[in-house]
Amino acid sequence: MRSEFVSLVSHQIRAPLTNMRGALERMQTNCGAVNPTCSRMFAILEQQTEHLDWLVRDVLNAARLEAGELGLHCEPLSVLPIVRQVVDQVRARSADRPFRLPITPGLPLVFADRDRVAEVLANLLDNADKYSPPGREIIIEARANEVEVTLSVRDAGRGLPPGDLNRIFDKFYRADSSDSQAAYGYGLGLYVCRRLVQAMGGRIWAENAPEGGAVFSFTLPIAR
Repeated sequence: MRSEFVSLVSHQIRAPLTNMRGALERMQTNCGAVNPTCSRMFAILEQQTEHLDWLVRDVLNAARLEAGELGLHCEPLSVLPIVRQVVDQVRARSADRPFRLPITPGLPLVFADRDRVAEVLANLLDNADKYSPPGREIIIEARANEVEVTLSVRDAGRGLPPGDLNRIFDKFYRADSSDSQAAYGYGLGLYVCRRLVQAMGGRIWAENAPEGGAVFSFTLPIAR
């Protein structure tokens, strides 16, 4: 009953949210004279509706995962085109953010769900963007062994407290530091990432890079 209630409420929120985003886009397109105050308010509204959309999506995904209702459509696929696609989407929201993409020719195909891989990457890149100082580079790396491909996202922040590294993927858990709270939000996004990666037969973990910043990595099984 709880799962059905959460799903119902989330769906009911999503409908007016879609209408709000459409109205906002129409206002931005059709308003002839926009003063600096209106322009600033447009940016705030766009940011907050996007944040709310992420929240609703994570709540829905968490409810579906726990109810066993989130279907996966796994197939052999290449991860690098998905990385480029997701980075382009994040760049559209953070034009001044530099990204270093992996240059790893000859990566084997993985057996995974394309949309869910993109969702995990988008969540990790969004966190890295929020946590890194303006203008600092976010690094995406890819490597493979005989059984799996590993993708890593490294931010330019202060890193995570050691006690949070094993708990950051727990449901509703939030890191102790104020910076991490601002970056990692309400404690559902990383939980959903973990459940999705595990459902595709992979692993996910966090660590601090020796040169600074947090590194989030996950694996996907190689297609046989």
